[in-house]
Amino acid sequence: MKPTARGTAAALLVAATLLLTGCSTPNRAPEFYSDPAHRTAGPVPAEAAQVAERFRRNGGEKAIKGVDSGAVAEGVPRITVWSSDTQSDNDHFNELRPAIETYLKEKEGWEAPDGYFLDIYGGDGTLLHRFDAR
Repeated sequence: MKPTARGTAAALLVAATLLLTGCSTPNRAPEFYSDPAHRTAGPVPAEAAQVAERFRRNGGEKAIKGVDSGAVAEGVPRITVWSSDTQSDNDHFNELRPAIETYLKEKEGWEAPDGYFLDIYGGDGTLLHRFDAR
């Protein structure tokens, strides 16, 4: 086989592999996230406030006012967090996310073998962070 034919064959093989594995299609946002009802938060439910209180007593961030891990969206658990903060940058989120996840697993018996969704809402009810850990 000539060098150019060999290169063409290799390129076709790579392209076919990408098409078959689905790597050529862009990631789409979960359908759950397109629902406008999930862009703002209402009042903190009493049970979520109790979980947040236990989280804070175990060294969790004082700004966390509610944690609900009982909902399911698209077949995986959904964690909803209410915070008194009105702003939160990525560094803050990257510290808070594993703290909440670890607390829920170790102290509340929460499991998410196939991943989870995490939404964090600020003190005014606006969405601060949205995370898809599937």
